[in-house]
Amino acid sequence: MSKRRRAVVSRSSGKSQTRAPSTGLVARLGYATSLTTIAILLHLFKIPFPLAPFLKYDLAGVPLAVLALISLRDSILALPVFAIGLVVLGADVIGALMKILAEASTFAPLALIYKRLAGRIKLKLAVLVATTVSALLRAAFMCTLNYAITPYWLVWAGWAESLKSAYELTIAIMPYIALFNVTLAIPVVVLAIAAYRLLARAGVLEAYKQGGCA
Repeated sequence: MSKRRRAVVSRSSGKSQTRAPSTGLVARLGYATSLTTIAILLHLFKIPFPLAPFLKYDLAGVPLAVLALISLRDSILALPVFAIGLVVLGADVIGALMKILAEASTFAPLALIYKRLAGRIKLKLAVLVATTVSALLRAAFMCTLNYAITPYWLVWAGWAESLKSAYELTIAIMPYIALFNVTLAIPVVVLAIAAYRLLARAGVLEAYKQGGCA
């Protein structure tokens, strides 16, 4: 092969190697943007928790959890965008902050546990373990967070006359907060795993992987 021909082949190879990462990056941005947008829109559709109607179910966590299973890093980076979207839709800043922390406390353990167990144990057992741990961690985290923040918010909003009464009210509703978070985390995790596996089987995540997701 002549030197000139080798040079042409080398340049062509270099172009093809640089094109793949570029395509992967576009796919990463596309998936992250699409899933975050879906999460914001799903937040519009809420169902009151029967035992405490001020707590409301929504499935905004499902696309965020799917993104976490694809790339935990990208799901964390998407949270500020998600929070801004919630504020634009009318949520207060504290509410938006609590929401993103609730979802993060669900999808982070889900992604870490499921990826570690998938392929090593039976699928049903992996899903069961990931769901159980994620739900319990979310409930524990949100109970702690509510105990630390909610009393001050109740006083600020005028729903409690003193900090002492605000803490008493917060403790009184704590079982409902725990049950609400467990019963919300379970469908979020199960639906996210199902959606992730469907996307993986369809082969639509290959371009994303080329972008260096982690």
